[in-house]
Amino acid sequence: MPISALALSETTHLKISGPDVRKFLQGQFTCDINDVSANQTRLAAHCSPQGRMLALGRLYQYGDGIYFSLPTSIATTCMQNLKPYAMFSKTSLTEAPLHSIGIMGDEARTALSTLINLPELPDTCVVHESLLIIKVRGNPERYEIIGPAESLSRFTNSLGLKIESNAALWWQADIEAGQAFLCPETLGKFLPHDIQLPENNGVSYTKGCYIGQEIIARMHYLGKLKKQLWLISLLSKDLPQAGLKILDTDNKAQAELICVAATENESYLGLAIFNQAPQANAYLLENHSGSISLIHAIG
Repeated sequence: MPISALALSETTHLKISGPDVRKFLQGQFTCDINDVSANQTRLAAHCSPQGRMLALGRLYQYGDGIYFSLPTSIATTCMQNLKPYAMFSKTSLTEAPLHSIGIMGDEARTALSTLINLPELPDTCVVHESLLIIKVRGNPERYEIIGPAESLSRFTNSLGLKIESNAALWWQADIEAGQAFLCPETLGKFLPHDIQLPENNGVSYTKGCYIGQEIIARMHYLGKLKKQLWLISLLSKDLPQAGLKILDTDNKAQAELICVAATENESYLGLAIFNQAPQANAYLLENHSGSISLIHAIG
């Protein structure tokens, strides 16, 4: 793939505002909000008191504001979960008029470098006019560009690129990079450790208290982490539903499907969390709607 520009139309950007917005975010999200700056973003989760993820996305600074980008399918629920806490902190949450495109491919860095000095490390970012350019994990190179729709259009035109309506390619690349995402069916099911969020700088063990912190820290310090995250391929006539259990040939549950993206007709890629190291190479979804093969462990 030389280079593609993909409309990430299923991404919502929430603006979080208030006099003590960073203090509020520090008590709500798993990452250290002090790491978020004009040139640094952070993956982060908002969790239940039991440490289960209720939202998963990216915190970033745009202009003088702090924003949280996440899948549109869970954005409303995320706002509903945060607003009771925000009321006591004089903090407001609003859906921002910002959009995202993903630029990826073997020639992505070469093309973008003709216009800007690109960030070097995953989750770092640079500002270009009214746009924020974030380096995202993955191979080939990937960049998320955030800004107003008209600015994104001018930017891609200057590169000679046409924006494609194929966000599935981006979700597929997320999965290949081991970067999970949530959907309504998986809210409240998984710990940050299950998707290796701590390894991706999305969990701080030193910043102090936040919702779910006690459980998350206990899992870390006691070392009770036997589960394994795997990249898998699926064959199914219908889109497999995230959150389903994965069964062995004896119909015993061995794993859960965290997220999935289509690759071609009846073929999908997914991330699955196994209870322990897999003992076989082939599995089934719990409703027997598809077969599963292991590709490799993440991390």
